Amino acid sequence: VIFELYENIMTGEIQKSIDTINAQYKLGVDPVLVLTDLLEMTHFITRVKIAPQSAGLLPLIPLEQEKVSSLASKLSIASLARIWQMLLKGFDELKKVPNVLSAVEMILIRLSYVGMMPSPNEILEKMQEENNTIFYNECYRLATMEKSDFINAFFNVALVLLNSALNLSMSRSIIL
Repeated sequence: VIFELYENIMTGEIQKSIDTINAQYKLGVDPVLVLTDLLEMTHFITRVKIAPQSAGLLPLIPLEQEKVSSLASKLSIASLARIWQMLLKGFDELKKVPNVLSAVEMILIRLSYVGMMPSPNEILEKMQEENNTIFYNECYRLATMEKSDFINAFFNVALVLLNSALNLSMSRSIIL
């Protein structure tokens, strides 16, 4: 179940992720344990991403080792680091909420959206590939203008970056 949940999160299948956590909760599974498993899974995937031969050393059955290897081949180190940080932050949030299940659902939703977002590096690479002259022109204008126009130009650059990020995330079949 944890592998299915992880894949649903990474592919942005939010409703499936929420349905999975709710089904597990109804069976008596503590939502905090699910987050713990996701954190441990992220660690395993990162280990295999760095050293593919380490998959056989993980305390998992061979089928699970294959799934970890498959996820490692699809996820970037930057994505795994973002997932790790968000899960750690989620654990801190759990200490402050009255309803743990709701908090875990919100964490899964955030993770799904982060999984769908390209990294800042990917955005810049995409913009360079497309030779985005609007972005470069706005940056140049920003660097050479009076202070009074600075804020408007800054927001124009931010809008160009956001638009590029959205276009990039929509063009990817599995966003990792």
